[in-house]
Amino acid sequence: MFSPVSDTKVAKGDVNGDGNVKSNDAILALRISSGLMDPTSEQRYSADMNDDGSIKANDAILMLRKVAGLLAPSMRNNISSATITIDDIYGTSGETVKALLRVDGDISGGDIIIDYDGKILHAINVISDSGIMIVSNTSESGKIRISFASV
Repeated sequence: MFSPVSDTKVAKGDVNGDGNVKSNDAILALRISSGLMDPTSEQRYSADMNDDGSIKANDAILMLRKVAGLLAPSMRNNISSATITIDDIYGTSGETVKALLRVDGDISGGDIIIDYDGKILHAINVISDSGIMIVSNTSESGKIRISFASV
């Protein structure tokens, strides 16, 4: 479990430290989860909404639920399963190809890591359906990190 090191009072969910918990705080939590952002100790404490010692998409979901005025889900309802599939990819050297990633299941978000042969492919970007907050990290060759959340 993390605790803030400064004397400043840090509120759970207020990752940017502006005194309010808003959707932009959930985006910051997703950026931390995907490895795009190295948080300060205060941000780490704020972003870990469920106090499990790690920052993942489920923390961003809890922030979004708080912003929307929804109660936090009970722990027994917090774990869901999903099926994740990627369609086969075919292409010619030098061409851009698209890979469709499907997440089927009743889930509010998650963290996905895709490993691929970085000598053959180069990831450019990740896009999602509307209504889903998504942050992706394609900076490491051979790996894509995706964190996503919705209320």
